[in-house]
Amino acid sequence: MLKKALFIFCLAGCAKHEYIEAENVYDVSGYAGEAYETTNSPCLDGILVNMGQSCTTPIQISGNGTFSLIQCHKANSAESPWDDWNFIVITSSALIGPENSAQFCMDLNATVYIQNRSN
Repeated sequence: MLKKALFIFCLAGCAKHEYIEAENVYDVSGYAGEAYETTNSPCLDGILVNMGQSCTTPIQISGNGTFSLIQCHKANSAESPWDDWNFIVITSSALIGPENSAQFCMDLNATVYIQNRSN
């Protein structure tokens, strides 16, 4: 019996897990926990906290500096819109978002635009 249980347990480890193979993937599910480090942007912090709680997979953050792209690849529920949108973070007031985007939120340190992935 113990051998069967061990064998089944080992097989479960070989089962295909749904994971996005991508660069710059981060688990932000505990972002607002005790080790919370602010980005100094309430707008961006709010997006990261909400996305961390709403995505089943780690989120992808591409770019560095004045322009970053944040994506959730799979939301917890089908009704959740987090995996339908790209979030474009711009930290320079001299730049504007892409043509097919809309301003989502803004503070002194960042402006965040959203862009529907189906466009």
